Amino acid sequence: MNRWLDVRVEAIPERLRTRDRWVLWRAEHRHDKPTKVPYSIAQPSQRASVDAPPTWGRFDDAVDAQSCPELRMDGIGYVLTAEDQLVGIDLDQCRDRETGVIAPWAQAIVQAINSYTEISPSGAGLRIFVHGTLPGRGRNQNHIEMYTTGRYLTLTGHRIHGAL
Repeated sequence: MNRWLDVRVEAIPERLRTRDRWVLWRAEHRHDKPTKVPYSIAQPSQRASVDAPPTWGRFDDAVDAQSCPELRMDGIGYVLTAEDQLVGIDLDQCRDRETGVIAPWAQAIVQAINSYTEISPSGAGLRIFVHGTLPGRGRNQNHIEMYTTGRYLTLTGHRIHGAL
C-alpha cells in the first residue's frame, strides 16, 4: 500500500494550475526519515531547484509525468515565487490519518485564514495557500511553517471541507 495520498487533479485551484511552477517529487530517505525531493518534469532524472525556473514546468505535464510508473514519482509540487504573492503554510502533525480529526490549534488556523486548504501527502498535515506576503524568507514555529519564496510545497488536491 502506498503511504502517500494520490493527487486529485480536479480539486487543485485553477489559479495554481495555470502557472508554470510545477515539479515532481519522490520520497527519499535522509537521516532515517523520508524527505520529499523535487525533480524536473522535463528531465525526471534531474533534481529540480526552487532557484532554477528551467527545472519547473506546466501542471498538466507534472500530472502526466507523476502518473508514469517508470518514473516512480510520488507526487507533484508547486514552487513559490515572489511574483505570485502567495503564502504557503505547512501545518505538520495536526491530523489523525485514520479518523481525519484535525487538532484544535490547526482547525483554528484553517478557519481564521479561510483559504484553499488540503491534506498533505502523508495524511498527517495540512497545506494552506493564501494571497499575501511575509517579511523575510519565511517563518517556522513548532509545527507551523510559512513561506512565500525559495520553497516548494507538495499538493494532493485532497481539500478540507469547509475551506475555500
